[in-house]
Amino acid sequence: MAKLLVVAGGCAIASALVLSPAMVAAFALLLFTIAAVSRGVSGDERRVLLWILLVAVALRVIAVAALFLVSDPFQLSTFSFDGDGKWIKLKSLWIRNGWLGVPIDLSQFEQAYQAYGWSSYIYVLAYLQYLLGPAPYAVHLFSVCWTVAAAGLLYRLVRRSYGSTSGLVTLAIVLFLPTLFIWSVSAMKESWLLFLTTVMIAGTERAVRVPRWGARAGWVAAVVVAGLVLTTVRSGAIYIPMGALLLAPLGIFMAGRVRLLAASMVLLAVVGALILHQPAVQARVMSRVRASAALHIGHVNTEGYSYKVLDQRFYSWPGFENNLLFTTMTWDEGRRYVLRALGSFVLEPLPWKSVSRVQVLFIPQQMAWYALLMLAAVGAVAGFRKDALVTVLFIGVVAAGVVVIAPHEGNMGTLVRHRDGIVPFVACLSAIAVASMVSRLGREAIESSGLVRGARRLIGLMPFDQTRGLGVTWRESELAAAIDGLRAVERWQWLRWIGIALFAGAGLGVVLGPFGDQARSSLFACGATVVCALVLILYPRALVVGFGEWAARTSGPEVSG
Repeated sequence: MAKLLVVAGGCAIASALVLSPAMVAAFALLLFTIAAVSRGVSGDERRVLLWILLVAVALRVIAVAALFLVSDPFQLSTFSFDGDGKWIKLKSLWIRNGWLGVPIDLSQFEQAYQAYGWSSYIYVLAYLQYLLGPAPYAVHLFSVCWTVAAAGLLYRLVRRSYGSTSGLVTLAIVLFLPTLFIWSVSAMKESWLLFLTTVMIAGTERAVRVPRWGARAGWVAAVVVAGLVLTTVRSGAIYIPMGALLLAPLGIFMAGRVRLLAASMVLLAVVGALILHQPAVQARVMSRVRASAALHIGHVNTEGYSYKVLDQRFYSWPGFENNLLFTTMTWDEGRRYVLRALGSFVLEPLPWKSVSRVQVLFIPQQMAWYALLMLAAVGAVAGFRKDALVTVLFIGVVAAGVVVIAPHEGNMGTLVRHRDGIVPFVACLSAIAVASMVSRLGREAIESSGLVRGARRLIGLMPFDQTRGLGVTWRESELAAAIDGLRAVERWQWLRWIGIALFAGAGLGVVLGPFGDQARSSLFACGATVVCALVLILYPRALVVGFGEWAARTSGPEVSG
């Protein structure tokens, strides 16, 4: 029965690999991510962690499946909030067709490579579909992969620095905050941006602290590569993590010196004010402010709900599109514009100005955003005492994000989408404050509450015997016995069975090939499956021994909570 389950699973995977290789690749990446995130975590924390990850992934898969079921099969469809994502999918398919020699219309070729709206993420999706076949729905699953990977990296980083409670709170906020959920199932580049930024922040912490020089060099390379890629995804996006990296030495050398840090901040503010009074500096700053103001007005005049932060004359002048208008902006006008933009970044959309149904529905999350900001202020102080380096990195991302994003915004929808790029790092600081409150209230008092007892029963922390006999029924089934048998099998035997299953599935894939994409991707997927299967069948013991030695070398001390 156990071998039958393995072979049947392998055939099912191989069949799906031919019918939708991109979907299988996305699911494999998600499983690998979940395994990596949960590595070294045990006990109740592991159960809660896995439930958070699995529920988050399941909800996103359901959303993508619903899009597939309700969409017109003869039209390229996407979610209603994913307008830019539709163009990204179209451009990636046109570029893929060009690489494969499939004729496309001249207008499609021009739109695929036009400068407006260009991003290297289009090439990422194009290359994935070049290898795995056209996947207008599975590309949404890759956005899920980037989001889950970023959330997992933040969880591991916060867990090491501040404890397991802070890590789990961070993970829950990042994965279940409504707008972050929305961007994670879209085809837009928001999830990819979040992943690259998180790699730079987490990689910096690892590069400073890992004891082995080889691992340290690997993390430095990861930070550099992520930064280079980030420069090609969105203009100015690299300045957000770079702001954090520039502050990293401050966190290293001022760890535990709270008063010295406060004095340094005051000194920097005074020096900055003096520098800004220099005419040459003001001229350079105003050139950037005027360019930002032009982008702001462009956002104000786009479709949707907008807000204004410039003086009224810049909106009422009939020739506002002419750059000559911004040459008349004075230093005082620019200063007022920047201050209003920074305030609007935090406060907009104002709840009492909500007029549409969408704005009213957004009010609860806006309240949550305000709460996260207040908790983050408390968490920053507590976090600096525990881990100055990581706290400064989070503060640097948030501060740089506000400075880079705020002056360019003017459309509320775009503001929320761009602001959500730094919300996960605000959540990290907020989680520190939440964990501090939990420790002060006492673990026993919290666990004795009815809400926590119900959650524990729901996620399976209570024994099966207390669930009205459902556990007994499951244990007596043949399927449960087969799964128990699989658990007792040695690892090398597992690998050999999986290899046999994949080899059988590859043969089934050849039979099902005419029903799949009928592209080069099918041959690529089938060939890769056969190679992997032969390696697993011929060298299972060597793989187990080699992986065990690698895990022993790379494993480090973990924070237990």
